Amino acid sequence: MANKTLNLADATERMTCLQILRNNIEFFPEGEIDGPNGKAKYPVVSFTINKGKGSGAQKLLADEFGPLVAVLREKLDNNFEEVEATGEYRTAAQIAEDTVCLVSIDPETGNPSDDENAEPTHFQFRVREGRGAKPARIPLAEAEDIIAYLESRVERVGAALAQMAEDADADNGEDDGEGSDE
Repeated sequence: MANKTLNLADATERMTCLQILRNNIEFFPEGEIDGPNGKAKYPVVSFTINKGKGSGAQKLLADEFGPLVAVLREKLDNNFEEVEATGEYRTAAQIAEDTVCLVSIDPETGNPSDDENAEPTHFQFRVREGRGAKPARIPLAEAEDIIAYLESRVERVGAALAQMAEDADADNGEDDGEGSDE
């Protein structure tokens, strides 16, 4: 038998973007990613909003997650003007702010429509630049729920980062000053 895959999913059960997101958002204490000091291990948040060809996980430094979500909220509530990239290291929020735009997605192909007069159906953004960076596409009908869900995760990411910092301080022998005889 040829080396083929067989899709066993029930084709009638299409997951919403929010359902996909809820099942595909993770915090990694040490994820390898390009950061301000080059490729290294950093705390990372990874989330997926879409499945299928042309989509992928949005991976970013965990401390850039809150600002990213704030930019997405601001863009959803105000405007979607796309800006040209600069080529230097930029945070996930800066990249998203510059790449967020409204697009019309052809429902048959799942790709952006060639019809310039088509009504926008999604907003899309990226959190990374360069070759292979895939956009996240959020249907406008689900945008409010998606952004609200991401907002609900900002505090949890902050708490995880604070716990990591506290653990690192304890591992480095830093003392809070209590019980010292010096």
